Amino acid sequence: MKYSLLFSLLALGLFACAQPSASIQPVSNRQLKHELDSLLIRDQLFREVLFDPTNRKRKQRYSLATAYHLPAGQEMVGLSALMLAVDSSDLHRVRAIIGFG
Repeated sequence: MKYSLLFSLLALGLFACAQPSASIQPVSNRQLKHELDSLLIRDQLFREVLFDPTNRKRKQRYSLATAYHLPAGQEMVGLSALMLAVDSSDLHRVRAIIGFG
């Protein structure tokens, strides 16, 4: 009987631990999701036009170069520099979000 009661209490404790508590439930944070999605889109924008083996994004590349006032003939260099700047900015923001600095 003593072991039965002990086993019941142990089982109840394990069952209680297995249930997710309210404090660790996933929180829906639309603002954070929106910010991370924006970072992803901005990150991929330059990569898609710079690393396009089919050259289908040529018009978009020149449109971006024009929008950023890059000199003619320097589109790839200028867009690469912009991509690196965006990468650095995004890295700082992600580190701030996750508490890494």
